[in-house]
Amino acid sequence: MSVKSFTLNLNEGKMGIGLKTYPVIDNVESDSVGERLGVESGSLILSLNGKKYDTKKDFIKQIKSLKQSSSTGDLLVLEEPNNYNFSSLRFANVTLSPPTNMIDINTPEQIETISEWPNSNNRGTNGDTFTMNPITKGFTGLKGEVLFIPKGYKFYHGLTTPRGDFELHDYREIFVSDRKNALIYSKGSTDSTRLIRFKTKKPLVLFNILDPQNIESILDTVESDTVLTETQKKLFTDVVNNCVRSKSKLSHSIEGYVDELDDFVKVGLDSLKYNDVNYGSTGQIHRVSIAFYDSTIPVIPSFAKSNINDIFDGYYGGYTPNAKGFFHPEVYLLNQYECLELVGERSRSIDTGVGMLRKKDPTYYHDNARTLLTKLRKKKKLRTKRKGKQNSKKKSKARRKKKSKGKSISYF
Repeated sequence: MSVKSFTLNLNEGKMGIGLKTYPVIDNVESDSVGERLGVESGSLILSLNGKKYDTKKDFIKQIKSLKQSSSTGDLLVLEEPNNYNFSSLRFANVTLSPPTNMIDINTPEQIETISEWPNSNNRGTNGDTFTMNPITKGFTGLKGEVLFIPKGYKFYHGLTTPRGDFELHDYREIFVSDRKNALIYSKGSTDSTRLIRFKTKKPLVLFNILDPQNIESILDTVESDTVLTETQKKLFTDVVNNCVRSKSKLSHSIEGYVDELDDFVKVGLDSLKYNDVNYGSTGQIHRVSIAFYDSTIPVIPSFAKSNINDIFDGYYGGYTPNAKGFFHPEVYLLNQYECLELVGERSRSIDTGVGMLRKKDPTYYHDNARTLLTKLRKKKKLRTKRKGKQNSKKKSKARRKKKSKGKSISYF
């Protein structure tokens, strides 16, 4: 991967550079000026005469203007951007960088000694979310990232309706996050109406559900499981592939930091590589929300807790690209009462035997995973039966429409 500059003499003839998916150069025509200069297809256009152009329309307009004035143009491109591992990303005034809070931890006994990361209040601002707590790579059966949340750490949960009395329930899962994103889910309401505040009752151990190595570890364990049926194993894989390893196209772009330029450039998410993870339809992983499968996503942490290590309390995910935008940072806990207590309020539970919860037989979570997979199988069968012919018609229509579309490429 390298940054290269080309001087284009716009009076020499057609440049022969195709820009169907600008700012990527999709094609370079044979025997064209672009080919003679050594411009390569797949390169990312960074600037023209030192200026960035966000849209193809503006870029082509400037090219035409330079032609009319018989001027030359200095074209700066990033070659082989698909092979470049961006060191940081930026979107919506948030800058993402690989974690710097890595620690060396090998045994569960060390968890009790973990303390909160300095200056972290979990407010949801840049550099201040729960993901700033200590992280390790490779822990008790998982190959990828595992996050440790200390005892007494604050979490937030946004309600979409006025709250009333909130109770914590044993064996009931819950999503929590930082304060900023909890308010997004609560439609911007104030603390007293729809924002629930918690602090952790014990140190939490969470695996990164969007780490390809973690998913690989879990699916390997699923394959060797002796309790799940072959049908349930296939459903488990379907849940993973449809929720956290989707191959759907990511049509939007993001800004990635290029070290050679000491600057950010716009790059398409569908071919993005960041922190050694590929995204998009040709990548390894990204998060997609499909209600049909989301209802069964607890099967993943349930299985990890029962088959890999019962010390896991759930999963976490940071800012993650999806088909339409980004998922906000989230934590999913398998047992809300075991992990959390309400801040400033009296916490109640439908089960008072809290002392034994930590030592609960992990087969409970395995049975929970099997129950969820059974429900999904029945729902999937009913859904298929109800929508069979209708889906076939839609797919046929979509294929015909796709074939009818031209494959034109714009050149300058």
